[in-house]
Amino acid sequence: MAALAPRPVWMDLATLSGREISSFYGAVCGWNAAEGSDQFGGYFMFMKDDVPMTGAMPTPAGQPGGWTTYVQTADMSATLEAIVRHGGTVVAGPLPIAELGSMAIILDQAGCPFGLWAPEAFAGFPLDGRVGSPVWFELYTKDYAGSQQFLSSVFGWTFDTMSDTDQFRYATVSVDGVQVFGIMDFSSPMHAAMPAYWNSYFRVTDCDAATVAAEAQGGSLLMAPHDTPFGRMASVRDPDGAVFSLVQNNPA
Repeated sequence: MAALAPRPVWMDLATLSGREISSFYGAVCGWNAAEGSDQFGGYFMFMKDDVPMTGAMPTPAGQPGGWTTYVQTADMSATLEAIVRHGGTVVAGPLPIAELGSMAIILDQAGCPFGLWAPEAFAGFPLDGRVGSPVWFELYTKDYAGSQQFLSSVFGWTFDTMSDTDQFRYATVSVDGVQVFGIMDFSSPMHAAMPAYWNSYFRVTDCDAATVAAEAQGGSLLMAPHDTPFGRMASVRDPDGAVFSLVQNNPA
């Protein structure tokens, strides 16, 4: 892979439950919670086999929660300038995170949030598709054409159309020949009550067992396990309302 290619490399969770949410993700994804950092407001990492998988940050009541996906950038300043130039908004940052790197939170041209990560000592989660890691990412957008144009302008991504019907519009992005990101048209009336958001898939050994564990730990199923050409998948909401998906095989 090209050095510092623009692709998702990190995720973190803003959670009302703080470290207590670790019991849920431990049961579902096999993660354990590392020690939190007082320097960064109690931020901690979810680990599997001593390897960082994602991060988490306690958030006060009334503040927005959920998962944030971070796209890698080799030049934070240039990327932020491109985001603003093409209709996006910088919400926070760039913020240096000790010697690890720097981050920013932005809104795309349609107002959907995601993050940027410019790595230094910390590269992010593993990119090898191992069990426990995030392996696929999607943007469910209300502005399908506009979001593609925005992301292409900012990151240089080229989209390959997988389906283009009124029922299902979906395209993917590849980095060095490997699919890493998908975008879906979320503007149909059936999705009118749901906001645009970035979804992610965590690889698990047994999707059915993971969803059983999710419900036992206070979560809920949005989509029950089902077979697809890319693996057995399910969609889950954690006890605080954060949404994510599970896949039994690497969808890439």
